[in-house]
Amino acid sequence: MKQINLIFTLIAICQSLLLAQQNRPFDTTYSVVTLSPAQNYYLDSRIVAQINGRSRITLPVQLPPGTVKWYYTFAALESKNEPLEWVSLAAQLTKIVDKTGISATLVGQIVKPTGTAACDIYVLDTEGGTQFEAKNDDKWQFDKNISRQNMTSGVVESYLSKSNLLIGLSNPSLKSGINVKIEVSALVAHLTPIYNNMKHIRNNDTESAWTGVLREPFFKRFQESFEGKLTPSVSEVSMCILSKVTKNFTPQEFNNLAQGEQEVVISWIKKDCYAETKNEALEKRMMELEEMKLKINQLEQSGDFGSMASLAERTALEFPSIPIQTTHMRALLLSNQLGKAQTLAETLAKHNPNNWDIQLNLAHIYLLSNQYKEAEKAYLKFQKKTNTEGVTWEKKVAEDFDFFIKNKIFTSSYDNIKKKLKIK
Repeated sequence: MKQINLIFTLIAICQSLLLAQQNRPFDTTYSVVTLSPAQNYYLDSRIVAQINGRSRITLPVQLPPGTVKWYYTFAALESKNEPLEWVSLAAQLTKIVDKTGISATLVGQIVKPTGTAACDIYVLDTEGGTQFEAKNDDKWQFDKNISRQNMTSGVVESYLSKSNLLIGLSNPSLKSGINVKIEVSALVAHLTPIYNNMKHIRNNDTESAWTGVLREPFFKRFQESFEGKLTPSVSEVSMCILSKVTKNFTPQEFNNLAQGEQEVVISWIKKDCYAETKNEALEKRMMELEEMKLKINQLEQSGDFGSMASLAERTALEFPSIPIQTTHMRALLLSNQLGKAQTLAETLAKHNPNNWDIQLNLAHIYLLSNQYKEAEKAYLKFQKKTNTEGVTWEKKVAEDFDFFIKNKIFTSSYDNIKKKLKIK
């Protein structure tokens, strides 16, 4: 029953963290991104283009992720040397963007350049570009809502359509060339994670409250969450996690969170830090580790202790944390590799004298190896003690004995130990 509950607990934790990740809070901010700075393009007349020139060109536009709207402004002049007053579109949009984006009312206040010649502006999909320039007009289509024909200038606002577009510039004049100037910008939304709603409201500094003495155990905790795999990537992500925690919480605020709440917040932050530090490969590896840990527990429950020991050994070599080494030690015990189990257990017990899982499994190893005096001493070490979860030492011993008997791991000394610990 203990092992089944452990598996269900692991699954429940994974599901809750995934759900929390999907429903996490975000704040939205906006910025203006220049997609194509103001540029001039000379288009020959249609007659000249038939001989040796061009009356059409296409300008590629790639909308960045998070684009809410995009804009273009244009003007056409009758000659290359004609002066044109131009106010940057991006600069104007940046002045009117706020926390809600850009309102249609404010867009109407953007300064529109003045043109002197007519031009056609077509918004195309990428497949139609070649046919547009080749003047195969029956083989390309354009967006009528945001295209402009036979106009001298304008400012056009468009909501997001496809992420990759083309703007086709065309000279409709039969005899006169034109000079077209165009600029393209986008309004981009950025999702900023909110880890602490109170911090979002207060908007004050919290880092100063974190002394070195307080930061050290948190940093160690984050590193340990990577199961002993101390690589530059782990250190980089751990430092990122620490930075976000100290910026968003005071020490008291974070400590006041329940254990489950802390785990959810850290899972959010860790997810962001993987992306920000470009360590997605580490994220994938840690997900693989979680799958390995779940598989080890499934093998223990099924009684396939040989496979459990093999997988636990490989996992411990890759991730030499105390919990995983403890799992390896238990797998060796269950698969009757008592010599190897004792060597590992005694090393772990020496450095972790108060770790119940290590000390209990070491006691089991002594008992199953017929080292009764050492076993009795180990079993009595935590007699009548209760752990942080409210579970008594005697209950943990009794549960393990029941599990051993169920899986045909026998010794005549179980009853003697139960009497010593007054287990009924």
